[in-house]
Amino acid sequence: MFTACSSNGGSSPSGSTDSPNSAPVEITQWYHDYGEDGTQDAVMRYADEFNKSQSDIHVNVVWVTSDYDSKLNAALLAGTGPDVFETTPIGDRILAGQVAALEDLFGSALSDFNQNNIAAVSVNGHIYGVPQSDGTGLIYYRKSMLDAAGVKPPTTMDELIADAKALTTTDHKGLFIGNDGCTSGNLPEIAIWSSGNDILKDGQVGFDNDRTVQVFNKMRELCTTNADSLLIGAPSDWYAPDAFIDGLAAMQFAGQWSLPQIQDALGDDFGVVPWPKLDDQGVPSTWFGGWYSQVNAASKNLEAAKTFVKWLWIDNVEAQTDWCTSYGSSAPVRTSIVSDTPALTTGVPADFMSAITQYGHLLGGVYWSQAGQDAIGTALANVVRNNADPTTEVHNAAATFASEVQRLQAGSQLH
Repeated sequence: MFTACSSNGGSSPSGSTDSPNSAPVEITQWYHDYGEDGTQDAVMRYADEFNKSQSDIHVNVVWVTSDYDSKLNAALLAGTGPDVFETTPIGDRILAGQVAALEDLFGSALSDFNQNNIAAVSVNGHIYGVPQSDGTGLIYYRKSMLDAAGVKPPTTMDELIADAKALTTTDHKGLFIGNDGCTSGNLPEIAIWSSGNDILKDGQVGFDNDRTVQVFNKMRELCTTNADSLLIGAPSDWYAPDAFIDGLAAMQFAGQWSLPQIQDALGDDFGVVPWPKLDDQGVPSTWFGGWYSQVNAASKNLEAAKTFVKWLWIDNVEAQTDWCTSYGSSAPVRTSIVSDTPALTTGVPADFMSAITQYGHLLGGVYWSQAGQDAIGTALANVVRNNADPTTEVHNAAATFASEVQRLQAGSQLH
């Protein structure tokens, strides 16, 4: 279902052109359905502000309430896609030539953006999107519960296993990482990073080795041997904070977006830490990733679309700050916004900002495919649930990931 929002009550296809009576050029911006209250009103307000700021271009917002990716893919393939849309970094679209290059929009602001985000949508010196926001996931822990059990926040996988066991009582479990037991929340990727491996670096797969085998075995120990310490069957899954707030688990891996609810419910009786390192040769780790504003390369109003994207996501720092700080919690992609926002520089919010820069690994990129990522998740699931041989599973996942990289490189329409 689509919800079209604009001051004139409608939306226009990307084929709209300037009319003979000099009516404004109509462009369409698609958003996926954010779960946070106020987000739809905010993007409508931004569009209205842009529309009132000049008379040459009129933006119509379309709020896509379900199956956003499939609807966007279908529309782009059919030539009926929006002029501007938001997305995570999907290399297939960029390499297929569906997305316009936007490096000419940034100017001196380019250095203010997280350069890992920029790299995720860059090919051959061209930048195919403007980062909007980031987010990450960390382990939330209840200070009072850890104090009562006499344990410290975990820094290694062995400590995480021991802490989960020590924190489990008749009233609550020690750890909640998802109702599937071990493979949600991008834990398969985090596990690899915690071993000290890269998944993909400089176009090369970097996890087909014994370190990944070791961490997959350790994940099996956490999720199978130590399964009595894990909360399974919670009313809400890992991406919602309910189980943690309700005291069903002393620790929960959850997203940054849950921070405001947890703060409201628990005050200062919680802290956060990154996923623990495998061992002394590993590193604490987590993911970070977010949404980008992209322009349809087939738009008949290409320059108008680029003008709007520049106005909102490069020039309009006030709107960018509002977007990242007023509707849940996400990480601004610009250094200046973080440093100028006191609420992000102290306490747990500052821990999230630090986690992205110190321990975060970017999810996605031009040569990162969903099929490659799925192969990693399947490999860990087979090890944990089916007692499969981890060496074989790791090798098969790496082979699939490498094959996907080769497919994307070979099929690129960019020069």
